[in-house]
Amino acid sequence: MTTKNRQPNAAGALDQRFGAGKTGKIIFDFADALTSTAYSVALQTDLKIVVAGNAGGKFAIVRLTTEGFLDDSFGSGGFVTGEFQQGFNASGSAVSSLPDNKIILVGSHIVGSSESHVAVAKFLTNGDLDTTFGDRGRLILPAPLKAESSMPAAHPPRLAWASERSAAAGSASIHKLPGGKILVHSQHGYPTYGVIARLNENGALDTSFGGRGYIVVAHPDFDNTYTNALQVDADNAIIAGGNIIVQGKTRCVLARYDADGKIDTAYGQNGYAVFGRSNENQQLEHLVGYGDGKVLAIGAFREEGADFSASQCMLWGRDSDGGPDKGFNKGLITLAPVAESGAIWSIGGVSNNKVTVAGFSYGAEESDTFVGRYHLTDIDGENSGGSLDSSFGGGVGWVRTKTGPNADVVSGLVLQPDGKIVVCGTSISTTGLKAFVVRCLG
Repeated sequence: MTTKNRQPNAAGALDQRFGAGKTGKIIFDFADALTSTAYSVALQTDLKIVVAGNAGGKFAIVRLTTEGFLDDSFGSGGFVTGEFQQGFNASGSAVSSLPDNKIILVGSHIVGSSESHVAVAKFLTNGDLDTTFGDRGRLILPAPLKAESSMPAAHPPRLAWASERSAAAGSASIHKLPGGKILVHSQHGYPTYGVIARLNENGALDTSFGGRGYIVVAHPDFDNTYTNALQVDADNAIIAGGNIIVQGKTRCVLARYDADGKIDTAYGQNGYAVFGRSNENQQLEHLVGYGDGKVLAIGAFREEGADFSASQCMLWGRDSDGGPDKGFNKGLITLAPVAESGAIWSIGGVSNNKVTVAGFSYGAEESDTFVGRYHLTDIDGENSGGSLDSSFGGGVGWVRTKTGPNADVVSGLVLQPDGKIVVCGTSISTTGLKAFVVRCLG
């Protein structure tokens, strides 16, 4: 392993108390799977770590103790693998731990090479299915195969949950709401659009949301709306984020809805905020909220004509109206050229007036795991919001770690109450795919 810009016990350094080898990282297969991928990580109230992804053709969950060992009280030796319906392949995309430490998993029920559907499963604290949810613990969301007749006239017809790309691995997310309800977000196509569904505690669609239990995210002026991220405000208002293509260039797009699923026409332009630098590409991968309706767009930036090796990690603060947040880097795009081979911030979290982000560099052997930290707002007039935190990564503001022999792909992050940073992803090598978890000091 090689790690740059760190000192032992400094913020950003690998946690030498984590994992069986006390190296701060774990590389593993889910149960006995030949290939394993990790897409999402969550923290339980007892600080145990839950990681979800794929084990061959099944969804997979592993629970780790606070020290990074397999938790034998969960599933079989710390692992749970399965299908949303017997006889069909499945994948896990997002995981969340509820206040009672029950676990919600969102993923894909895969019918064939060109058809899959959003699926949800709920587990008890020991890894058994919670039979009070859905159909004995599992739920495949319906595919009504009908035009969206209740969408505004400006929207082109869409088919809800009837698509070739329903909940492709890594494209779904889940958010906990008061009263045990949950929001499930997924991407569909073609044409490509997003769907946000609200489920009651028992898994039934909450028909008070959008009039039928779900809403469609589709910018009325573009054929495709690629939705990658979801953020919920303190007042339960919803912001969906992703990308659209404008004259061949990738732009960021946000859409805001109230708690009942009605689009907020005061946000951006008729509910949609489109932003990006002209003639260049901005890729939005994730959203984090940081108070008063503000969100931070996380992803990558690429100049016109450049390939992915020229990509720079991107942050862009957006105000409560969808416009630029002048308190975060003066409202301008924030770029970090952390790797010569190009890189992307793919995930993030907010704590103590700072945003911690994680991502990976592009390439083969050059593809490593990156973790960085930024200030959100001015601090005593010394640090402008949007600046790298010099107390992290030995004064640089970011660290670089190689977890596997070849390429890393980072997809999950959670911040512990003590400030430690847990990151998950997939290590790609010539021998196959393995899941990994890394913990850094905060």
